[in-house]
Amino acid sequence: ADTVRHHFAVGLLKPLTPEQYAWSTMEATGFLQGVRRSAIAKLKSDAKKKAASKDSGKASGKKKKDTAVATQKDESSGPNPKELETALNKAVNSHIKTFVTHFAVEGGQKTSFSATAPQALFLVNGPLLRQWLKPTKTNLTGRLAKLDDSAVIAEELYIGVLNRPPTESERSEVVDYLQKVTERNDAVTELTWALLLSAEFRFNH
Repeated sequence: ADTVRHHFAVGLLKPLTPEQYAWSTMEATGFLQGVRRSAIAKLKSDAKKKAASKDSGKASGKKKKDTAVATQKDESSGPNPKELETALNKAVNSHIKTFVTHFAVEGGQKTSFSATAPQALFLVNGPLLRQWLKPTKTNLTGRLAKLDDSAVIAEELYIGVLNRPPTESERSEVVDYLQKVTERNDAVTELTWALLLSAEFRFNH
């Protein structure tokens, strides 16, 4: 028994920082994926316009052809990573501040599983999470709502939010719940919401 015990260590659960919690939530819901796509599209568009403006009015022929080739090469290689990071931070800055307001100014995340009243209201009934969880073509709930197999929904749900497959018990709970509901969109939204509010998601583990 002593030999086995020496192979393991026990650590206290550590709550995510407000910033980590915000980024994790945006990533898990798929909201960040949409923001990233928009940022990449805008950076590519801006780069193309800049190249066209630079070449405008100058010599034609081979130079214009070379510029077009260079532009196509830039588009295929994607935007500069630093520029993309800056664009992403700018796009989600207000959302990060919202999380900081609730989870830093108002007492921070506790080391227990409880939340303050304002934090609970923000998580359970806040418009920001409702917006991120509303099914779209690209976010997690939208992708889940398109699936017919409840077991597959359970798998994608747990991997998407908790980055692990569900246990047999968890899979059965999801399947049983989905068999009882009539509105699939509302059901997958509620399931996703429940995992986002779980201690496993809110704490480093």
